[in-house]
Amino acid sequence: MYISLVENNYIKLQPDCNFISVAIKGIRKEFGINQSAQDILELCNGTNSQEDIIDKLCKKYNENYDTVKNFVSQFILQLEDGNVVSYNNNKNLTPCKIKGSKQYYTPEVVVLELTHNCPLKCKHCYLNAGVGDSMNYKTLMNVLEQMIDQGVQCFQLTGGEPFLYEHIDKVIDYLVSKEVKVQVTTSGYILNDKILKCIDKLENVNGLIQISIDGFNESHNFIRGKSDSFEKTIKFLEVIKNKNVQLVVATCIAEQDFKEIEELCIYLKDKGVDLHRIGWVSEQGRANENNIKSNFGPNEIHLLITKLKDKYEDEKFKVGAFEDHNSNNNLNCGLGYRILKVNPSFKLSPCPMISKEIGDINNESLESIYIRNSKIFPSLKSAEEKLCKGCELIDKCKDCIAESIVNYKNVDKCHWYYSEGIKIP
Repeated sequence: MYISLVENNYIKLQPDCNFISVAIKGIRKEFGINQSAQDILELCNGTNSQEDIIDKLCKKYNENYDTVKNFVSQFILQLEDGNVVSYNNNKNLTPCKIKGSKQYYTPEVVVLELTHNCPLKCKHCYLNAGVGDSMNYKTLMNVLEQMIDQGVQCFQLTGGEPFLYEHIDKVIDYLVSKEVKVQVTTSGYILNDKILKCIDKLENVNGLIQISIDGFNESHNFIRGKSDSFEKTIKFLEVIKNKNVQLVVATCIAEQDFKEIEELCIYLKDKGVDLHRIGWVSEQGRANENNIKSNFGPNEIHLLITKLKDKYEDEKFKVGAFEDHNSNNNLNCGLGYRILKVNPSFKLSPCPMISKEIGDINNESLESIYIRNSKIFPSLKSAEEKLCKGCELIDKCKDCIAESIVNYKNVDKCHWYYSEGIKIP
């Protein structure tokens, strides 16, 4: 019996790690692999039996047969259990797909600002969204095809309001068919048959919907600029909680007190929300125009998150921060190389929270953008106490390069900028 990888499973190479990306029952997952595991996977190409793989690895590593047999047998058994490999009686060359590169980083998460149109008038919106541009559909589909071929595993669809994008249903259909992760961040303000069909497409494929809820009626409506926003968003949430998707609520603390945020956390848990994410206002865009700031500093908000975790988390409900991330790099979160944002004009930014341009898909290839940014962002250090001692903004900038980029002009001399930020073109 000849072994091959099931379609849409592949090896992803990054300069600092390798992993296998697999779609198990339509849900994409990644697992780190070492060189020995990669050798086995590359030999699962439709022309080798398990015995062939063992023999070839014995010769390659000059290793004892029984040792190699034991390792290969156990590893292939794990692949079988995950439906990662298939068997055929006849030889049929199907080379193991290898995406990414050891020479430069390719993104793992891409945030797509499908449109800057939005029905709300949020007082803290860093994009100043309302009436704006939308992505050209033909260009978008070409970009998606390239990115998936390069090994992007997750796409976040956002805006503005992503459900106002004319072709969002076709975009979701395509991404689901390619078995990549799909996440949608929405205000939850609008709900219609088209949106319900979009959400149905995300069921059973580990789809994620994130809704913004900043407090109860008065607080939420004030921040979002619409008197019926809270009512409509809760109706949206009530519908989503009965769908088989991950349900996340994001809360941005401005003038709300901690008592209201705790009561909201309890309320959301009772409503069946999976994750409550809490953060502060980023002082850019409309937040500056409206003089909207968080009443509490990042340290106080992190202490609140810890308190809420301790009191209310269980197996079904979690509490976290906006900036929670899973990066192999201890220096930063992966912005600019593991994470990229694409705006409606197909300009690239290193983080969903900032508009700093680091590439233009209209004028250069994705590969050239990846290569250039791989020379800059992986080694970029976050602001830290030692470097920024005495700076009044250290609590905001610490551990968040995006906030450092936003805030460095607000001090007389930003030590982080002249040490790290100046490296960004």
